[in-house]
Amino acid sequence: MANIKKKDVKILHKTHCGTSIAKGYSNFANSILKKVMKKLVLAVLLGTLLTSCDKGQNTLSRSEINAKVDSVVALRLQDINNEAMEDLNRREAIEVKPKADSIVAAKMKGKTDTLIHK
Repeated sequence: MANIKKKDVKILHKTHCGTSIAKGYSNFANSILKKVMKKLVLAVLLGTLLTSCDKGQNTLSRSEINAKVDSVVALRLQDINNEAMEDLNRREAIEVKPKADSIVAAKMKGKTDTLIHK
């Protein structure tokens, strides 16, 4: 069995009997497989279509849409303000002291300069 070569297999397929049986089975299997696949795809599409359509779908009025948008915007705005305050408090401790020190140092330098010039 291990001594069978590709060339021998081609010769076997070329014979009338081997070709007709192999091709006949292949065509039969492919036709059944195609039918099953078509039915499966059709069933999935039909199921998706039926479950995605909501018969009791409500339409919102303009005022209801505006109310929902306003509530979402208000929540998001509150989150943004909270993040900004946290950032301000964190940066304030880091940036204000050095800035104040530089202002005081500049003021003191200005006083010493005026004392020297008098």
